[in-house]
Amino acid sequence: MAPQSTQTTSGRESGTATGSRPEPVVSRAWSGGAAAWAYVALFLLHALTYWHFFVDDEAITLVYARNLLQGHGLRYSMLEGPIEGYSNFLHVFTMAGVLAVVRAAGADPVWVFAAGKLVSLACGAAMVLIAWRLPRRLGCPSFVSHAVAMIVALAGPLAVWSNSTLETMPFALAYLLLVDTTLPRVERPWLSAAAAILVILLRIDGILFAAIWLAARYVAGDADTRRVLRARVVPAAALAAIVYNAWRVWYFDAWLPLPLQTKVLHKLFGSDASIVVTAPSSYLGDALRFSGLPAVLCALALAAGLAFRSRWRRPAVAGALAIAGLVAYVGVVGDWMFGFRFVVALVAPFAIAAGIGLSALNLHRPRLARLAAAALLAWSTYGAWAFQAHYRSEAHRPLFWTAPRFDPSILFGEYHEIYLALRELTSPGMIIAYHEAGLIPFLLDVENIDMLGLTSRVIGAMPTEDAVFTDVGRYFPLTHRPAYHAVHAYLVSMEPRLIVVRRSWMATANDGRVPGTILGGHYTLVAGTPRFVVYGRSAQPLNPLRTRQTGFLENLAHPAYAERIAVNGRRMAPEGASELRYLWQGGGAEILVAPSWHLQLDPRGHEPVYEVLLEASAPSAPLLVRITLTGPQPPYVRRVELQAPAGEPIRIWDTSDTPFETDRVDIHISSLSGAPVTVRLMALRVMGQTDRLRRHLEREGLGN
Repeated sequence: MAPQSTQTTSGRESGTATGSRPEPVVSRAWSGGAAAWAYVALFLLHALTYWHFFVDDEAITLVYARNLLQGHGLRYSMLEGPIEGYSNFLHVFTMAGVLAVVRAAGADPVWVFAAGKLVSLACGAAMVLIAWRLPRRLGCPSFVSHAVAMIVALAGPLAVWSNSTLETMPFALAYLLLVDTTLPRVERPWLSAAAAILVILLRIDGILFAAIWLAARYVAGDADTRRVLRARVVPAAALAAIVYNAWRVWYFDAWLPLPLQTKVLHKLFGSDASIVVTAPSSYLGDALRFSGLPAVLCALALAAGLAFRSRWRRPAVAGALAIAGLVAYVGVVGDWMFGFRFVVALVAPFAIAAGIGLSALNLHRPRLARLAAAALLAWSTYGAWAFQAHYRSEAHRPLFWTAPRFDPSILFGEYHEIYLALRELTSPGMIIAYHEAGLIPFLLDVENIDMLGLTSRVIGAMPTEDAVFTDVGRYFPLTHRPAYHAVHAYLVSMEPRLIVVRRSWMATANDGRVPGTILGGHYTLVAGTPRFVVYGRSAQPLNPLRTRQTGFLENLAHPAYAERIAVNGRRMAPEGASELRYLWQGGGAEILVAPSWHLQLDPRGHEPVYEVLLEASAPSAPLLVRITLTGPQPPYVRRVELQAPAGEPIRIWDTSDTPFETDRVDIHISSLSGAPVTVRLMALRVMGQTDRLRRHLEREGLGN
């Protein structure tokens, strides 16, 4: 009796119960393998359209792969120890194997990108095959398999990321395998466990994807499914997750990978006063707008309304729970890269859930179900076309069919121009500093200090809040001013031969211009391209005061540190003070001195201050500028004054080897003639050091 009971339960869960509506007769060839391979061919033709797609982060994995092959372990550079600057552990080893094959063939290292694209394309093709097969195993009508396979083959995000060497497609395939091996039943637990472990090891957030799906499958499963998951699949996956994470914490001496620290944490726990520069629109909203997925979501709504009452209730419940959880996660985290990378792993589950909805509708309204499937395919076709137009306008790359070749100048685009410029200025092993951590370090074999902190623990784990938080990392603007940040003090102390920055970033941080010198004159402009500028180390010697631990400073006048900000007595909430650009980045703001102007800043805590910098445009009449620091201990007050004559730019730069403990900063500017004067306040820096920063410096052995 037991085997019979198990079969009956499994039948109810899988949707293969007897008495279902008979399917129309179709050609065996077209309903079988020939159709599946036709959809694979369609997908490949679609995906090859984006052959010239590239993002710089692809090469970060390759830098790790190269160092792994050279016996250096999981290190980004030789300047620091092992650093988890990647988020795709298992894929590093995959690409190390690909790189080894390219080297063994005697090919130029650039061909590793072509080989990596082939790996991703193969993963995409496998996903189309699974998307074709799984609905049939669930007992869905034949036309549903066609609809699901077409949706997957025409999905723009899936197509574009099939031309990347990142882990996106292997991860999406592993997740789909996890779904596939647990539907309609968990028949081979070891295979389900292996798929879950692959998901966990391929990407740092894989543990979340695996946990959400297994939990959803458990909640929606019958007694046998729950027993197998509880006894065999979940323990194996949990053990792998525990062992892997225990190893990585031991190996890297850090709880969180640097990409997570620099790109994600501020979205979850950031201060309201932090300066955040991110996409102006919703990540999920854009994904729906440009990828044709709204029609799929309509089908998901159909599944919710119909499938929960059909024989596909259990798969539908599991899919709904998992999709809801993962969509919420993706919406919070987002991503800066073109093509909605975090949506890719959800495309096939979306399509399968939509297929279940169509199957449920087919039980009651067969003609309407086929009409809905046709509408879904029409919308998916339109979505593929709309995504292609979005690619041309946003990614600024040609379609493969207009340039059918593997050409590095097309593939790398703007990065190729800086590669050609730096090829003449660098040699293997040279130390440079560059915001883009992938292609240049890989192709030129240089030691790079990643100024966004993704692959530098010193910078990425710097516990300072006076950064510009972005989707690509934490950015500390480089300026021509002599007062510079702890991150820049680290750069100066490491003395990279070259500093490479985007031209637009330099203009934004320096009052709309690209300065001839930066970091207090330690670096001068030596080269440039239309999009990048290159600074070289000048002959100016290091300042001993700035290479000591007390020389690594942060701007305590930044709104993120403020407990109170008041302008002319009007209190401003710190989170609303981002308009005061002179406190945090170039550009400044005009102020009216009529006949006086007063800014009060109350930093959190009592912090030691070493430098004060104030810069303003030339006034039309003489001004008196007074900066007053007030502290809780004698001498209680420290004051700096300047009588600024008309027609001369204002600059106060006061430095001291002895810190002044400060809990209030007052800036008074008065018109000596009494007439109203308008000036542009360009920069205000109160450079000090919090206890958190001091502990970080001690941990990294800086300034000893």
